[in-house]
Amino acid sequence: MQELLEVSVKENTQKWQVFSSSTLKVMACLFMLIDHVGAEIFTDIEVLRLVGRLAYPVFAYLIAEGCKYTKNKFRYFVNIFTLGVFCEAVYICFSGEYYGNILLTFSLSVLMIYAMQNVKEAYAFERATSIAIFVLSVILTYIISSTIGVDYGFWGAVAPLFPALCDHIKLPERLNVLNIKAAAFFIGLLLIAADIGGNQWWSLWAVILLFMYNGKRGNNRLKYAFYIFYPVHLALIGIISMIIKNA
Repeated sequence: MQELLEVSVKENTQKWQVFSSSTLKVMACLFMLIDHVGAEIFTDIEVLRLVGRLAYPVFAYLIAEGCKYTKNKFRYFVNIFTLGVFCEAVYICFSGEYYGNILLTFSLSVLMIYAMQNVKEAYAFERATSIAIFVLSVILTYIISSTIGVDYGFWGAVAPLFPALCDHIKLPERLNVLNIKAAAFFIGLLLIAADIGGNQWWSLWAVILLFMYNGKRGNNRLKYAFYIFYPVHLALIGIISMIIKNA
């Protein structure tokens, strides 16, 4: 009777999981666009920034998913890091300041997740070395985020490790693993909100969307569109902002 009840609960929760990875990314892009419009153009409309707090959690969670499913780990990291460096270079050229954009944050996340995966995959005699490399990656991330600085700080880079960790823990089949991962990620969001404060607490609402994630890729044709969207929308918003300021 208990097993039947557990299966029924799992099936009912799966009915709510209607969003694929690509659908969530489209939503996150929209949230990010709203956020940046509020930051650069309609600066007096606070609600735009509050809606924008939903973007990071979705992207961060899907970074962990990307590390799990990618067939080419090196290319996955290089794509994120290269685009991050390019966007940072453009930002510095226009503003003269270093920003530490979110793609650089996620580059650190990817490296830490890879190091964590290596601990799981390593042979017994290699385990100590793999653990040392993982610890070193976390320390390096802390040093970079504390000195050079990256968007969302140290905990922003660490948060994707929470759902990724669930992929290395053997959980009972009766449990909905995706819900467990979303709940684990919620802990990471709490740490970020506690660290940054302010309107960052609104990011916790994004967990509702993550609980509706079905674990499917969705429309893979949009894969590279998401990479293009980030620099293009920043450039357009920057140009519009300059026109308004100089008008």
